Amino acid sequence: MTETRFFFPKCRMFVSILALCALPAGLLVLPSAARAQSPDDILVVVNKSVAKTQSVSMGELRAMYLKSRLKWADGQKVRPIHAFSDEKLRLAFNTLVLRMSLDEERAFWEEKKIKQGEVKPPAHKDPLVPVGRDTGSVGYVYRKNYREGDFRILTVIPASPEGAVSH
Repeated sequence: MTETRFFFPKCRMFVSILALCALPAGLLVLPSAARAQSPDDILVVVNKSVAKTQSVSMGELRAMYLKSRLKWADGQKVRPIHAFSDEKLRLAFNTLVLRMSLDEERAFWEEKKIKQGEVKPPAHKDPLVPVGRDTGSVGYVYRKNYREGDFRILTVIPASPEGAVSH
């Protein structure tokens, strides 16, 4: 009997390499149905006022949190909400989405405040609270901390690059 399994492992390796290259560039976020779910996935959630057809790339999400994208497609003001900076969740979000350390982000906002009068997005211990309350808001939580409310999941950021592709 001949072994024919060689095609799938090679295909998976190609997809894994593609995912590892695409994730840092903000090009690939797979729907949760396309891969195994992890309690440490980061769920990006939006207030239910944001149109259900709205979707964003990692680059657009980054622009929202750096306040260079100020409106949703339907014209609503984007209101980004961060997790507290001393939490692992915030560090992961900064690394994967903003592509900045906390110190780099702090310097970015100091400069933006001086030049443009902009202030950084607010942080909350439980970002689901303000996201559920404020129209146009967007926040993020670990999958394990998600609960139903006046918000919905916009996209899923895999817990690790290895988790980015289905096995």
